[in-house]
Amino acid sequence: MSPDWVLNVANILVLASFSVRDILWLRVLSVTGSGFFIGFFALTDTTAGIVWNTAFALLNGYHIARLVHERRPVALTADEVRLHSAVFPSLTSRELSRLARAGTWQDLSPGESICEQGQALGHLVVLHTGVAAVEVGEERVAELRPGAFIGEMSFLTGAATSATVRAVESVRTISWPAAELRAFLDRHEAVKTALQQTLGHDLARKLRRDAMSAVDSAV
Repeated sequence: MSPDWVLNVANILVLASFSVRDILWLRVLSVTGSGFFIGFFALTDTTAGIVWNTAFALLNGYHIARLVHERRPVALTADEVRLHSAVFPSLTSRELSRLARAGTWQDLSPGESICEQGQALGHLVVLHTGVAAVEVGEERVAELRPGAFIGEMSFLTGAATSATVRAVESVRTISWPAAELRAFLDRHEAVKTALQQTLGHDLARKLRRDAMSAVDSAV
């Protein structure tokens, strides 16, 4: 029997690999196609073809193993589940787990400050549980609820914080040093996009709140 059928199957598999959107299936089809190419070149006694397609198969096999590992289900902790649903719902469980592991959890008692007015914070903080008060001078101007960002303007612009944020009750926060977070985001584009969108929504909500407060004060 002519070995041409083996070559045809190999080319069909390679063609099919270019028609799928999932990179995992693309690589699986490519490896399978390489296997048929190896069979064809073995039948035609072409050593170079066997060597090159073996190399292609091994490289794709390595990336397949990585993709399968990355797509395994991730068991989130209770804190991570809450952070996922309240702040970063668009992230996958694995992306959320990576982001949470890059941060530091902290518990604060009532009256303790999370940040001080005029401070170069150097951290991006999320209020995870509890309620915190926003104080400008001696005046309490707002309250923050779980899921709110603290120090986001300082993180985005490097400017000093414009208010003190103090725990009203026992609170739990997660924070990321600004420089380390930026380096982390540069390596994880999906997390970077999700964080930017979430920060944008949080800032818009706070601007609306401040505008309404200003109107109420004027009245």
